[in-house]
Amino acid sequence: MTRRVVSPGITLIRESVAANATEGPLSASLLLVDLKRSGVRVTAALGGDRVWGTDPTSGREIVSAMAKRRRAVAAVNAGFFPLGGNPIGLHIQDGEIVTEPGASRTCLLIDRGNRARLDAFSFAGQAVAKTKGRTARFSLSGMNRRPGAKEALLLFTPTFAERTLKQPARTEVVLAGIRTPILPNRTYAGRVKTIGQGGESPLSKNTVVLSGIGPGAAFLRRYALPGRTLSFRPGVSSLSGRPVRFTDIRTAVSGGPRLIRNGKVTIRAAAEGFSSGFAVTRHPRTAAGITRDGKLLLAVVDGRRKTVSRGMSLSELAALLLKYDTRDAVNLDGGGSSVMIVHGRVVNTPSDGRERPVANALLVFGPDSDKKSGRVRAKSAARRGKS
Repeated sequence: MTRRVVSPGITLIRESVAANATEGPLSASLLLVDLKRSGVRVTAALGGDRVWGTDPTSGREIVSAMAKRRRAVAAVNAGFFPLGGNPIGLHIQDGEIVTEPGASRTCLLIDRGNRARLDAFSFAGQAVAKTKGRTARFSLSGMNRRPGAKEALLLFTPTFAERTLKQPARTEVVLAGIRTPILPNRTYAGRVKTIGQGGESPLSKNTVVLSGIGPGAAFLRRYALPGRTLSFRPGVSSLSGRPVRFTDIRTAVSGGPRLIRNGKVTIRAAAEGFSSGFAVTRHPRTAAGITRDGKLLLAVVDGRRKTVSRGMSLSELAALLLKYDTRDAVNLDGGGSSVMIVHGRVVNTPSDGRERPVANALLVFGPDSDKKSGRVRAKSAARRGKS
């Protein structure tokens, strides 16, 4: 095992185990992040700074590019994603809710006081119309993702893209006068600017789009008349029953399943929508843990490369994290997505032989990150002044 301080409060740990007669080699990289250290912070980031894009990956991006653009000291991949660019499950960035929680999956939260915790959430968003003394409500199916045939009413915010996707069967309403960004558990009201069919509705600052099909479209056609006011609320509640002040939550990413609870291995893969095969088969893995003294532990385990590393099952991953006095931990996306970046370089061995574009990442900043960013901005301003 080796340790190296990469920035004050941020330590890179490398573990390796040589192959023996029955097992292949094993390689793991871990970042120990002291959240109590002044100037240290961890934030969520979207590929391309938007949910969706027009590139071949539909908005995904390699983690090193995200880290470079934000000038982060280090970074790891974060949550699961479909073929498109939207994260699966809850994503909160700078306090803004981007995608909704789902499937009872465990999330990593970091509040404005730089304290980390794990929890799972449910989504109960609503759209509300009031007309002639009557109040009509319709449940939101979700936020900022490719619409499915059964998702009757979706909410799109400017963080999604410049416009919604082309969807011939959907009715869409543009609401103007919304104070963005959108925060969890707040009610927003906007004026119906346009109502149309087929998607591709523009998303600009202070606007959102409600996109409906079937009964959702019927709700919009009946109540979303031009000039009228509609309101909506992206409601999120904890499944643990613990109160959560979402005004205090700065960052959240969804993973799953939970690995450790109160210092004990607790893996309930099926309850979070994962197969038993996913849990017991050795794969490349990424995980986030919280130590007993409040540090954040980010781990990347290599796998699927016989001469480099054999990977880990979820129970083996939990055992690795327990070595570092981890109190609570969650598995994140793994496989070809697993990557760790330190000072702009990939420090592990991705199973694809290169970085895979992903939907989101966790970026780690050190005490000197803002100073470096300031120097870069000052140099850029000086160059512009000379031109």
